[in-house]
Amino acid sequence: QPYKFVRLVADEGAAIAPALKKLAAKCERAEYKGNLDPLYVKSMYLTAAATSRQHRGIMANLALKPVKLSKRQKLVIELLAHGHNRKGIMEKTGLSYNTVDTHIRLAYEKLGVNNADDAVLKAHELGII
Repeated sequence: QPYKFVRLVADEGAAIAPALKKLAAKCERAEYKGNLDPLYVKSMYLTAAATSRQHRGIMANLALKPVKLSKRQKLVIELLAHGHNRKGIMEKTGLSYNTVDTHIRLAYEKLGVNNADDAVLKAHELGII
């Protein structure tokens, strides 16, 4: 507070707003005897809340649930990583086209991607493959 480190709080936006909201409520209570200025904390909360409308903040991704792929979804992404297309995956696994397509579609959805290259990169980045 005395050094006015506002930038980090403001830049975090949605990631920090809930904690600041609780802190502001605590500081506004009549029984609060801490060193924080309630007006300062409130202004930080309002700044973070306003910023959260533009972006979530870099720490927001830490709160996301981990991606869990089924064994088959993981297998099809691994096969995509090795350069196989749907037909190649069908031949390797013995699954039907519709089944392969469903596993790929669900894996893409869970990974938040729209194509094989992005799926492979995201799965590798998350340590899934």
